[in-house]
Amino acid sequence: MPVQVDGIEDSIRTYICSELGYQPSEVGDETPLFTSGMVDSFTFVGMIAHIEKVVGVRMEPDSITVENFDSIARIASFLRRSEA
Repeated sequence: MPVQVDGIEDSIRTYICSELGYQPSEVGDETPLFTSGMVDSFTFVGMIAHIEKVVGVRMEPDSITVENFDSIARIASFLRRSEA
């Protein structure tokens, strides 16, 4: 089954804002999430579960790295590469 990533950026931004109380304007596509401390490890795990639910796939643990998941843009890029 192909991964559906259309609109994933907005879905992730909404999740972060809902969980952490940020305004959407504070969470840009390139905003560092984990390395800046904006997203802590507990929220990070919840965010991964949210992404898996939204796109309908289970991610391999070795693919869940800061390089792939430190910004909304990196997450979307990773997911688009994964669907190819």
